[in-house]
Amino acid sequence: MATSSILLAGEAHLGAVGGEIGIVSASPTVQAAAYASGNVLGGLLTFTGIARAADKSFTVQSVVLQSKAVQSAAIDLVLFNANPTGSTTTDKAAVAIVAADYAKAVAKIALTDWTSLGTASFAQAGGLTLPLLPVSGTANLFGLLIARGAITPASTSDLTVLLRAARD
Repeated sequence: MATSSILLAGEAHLGAVGGEIGIVSASPTVQAAAYASGNVLGGLLTFTGIARAADKSFTVQSVVLQSKAVQSAAIDLVLFNANPTGSTTTDKAAVAIVAADYAKAVAKIALTDWTSLGTASFAQAGGLTLPLLPVSGTANLFGLLIARGAITPASTSDLTVLLRAARD
């Protein structure tokens, strides 16, 4: 009697050794105008597909913030595992997270070390080990960039955030 095993598409797999690294980006639409400390840069970001699959955990290892102009102001990236719908996350407005949304904020990453590349610059936070879960039912994560000093983007497409994670 002959038998055969068939592995169907999905989460079941054989022989996986080591982890998978994912790098996803989000580019907020900002204003080419001065932002004050405490202002949101570009509104709520979505890091689509940061997890390997819906509801699977991942570990954020590094964040890079790229700017098409030279920048030097500190900026925080706050990550959320659900949409902070009751909070103020509007571009160029003072951030205001209401009490009902506090538990949705799962990490804060300070981007303070800027490197000039002539007419552009980037800030990086590396060596992170932030184990997280995505937004329920998805492989996504939300984020907010918050200015911690005065910053003036050069164009509406000036900033890009790269989030690197080890996927479980």
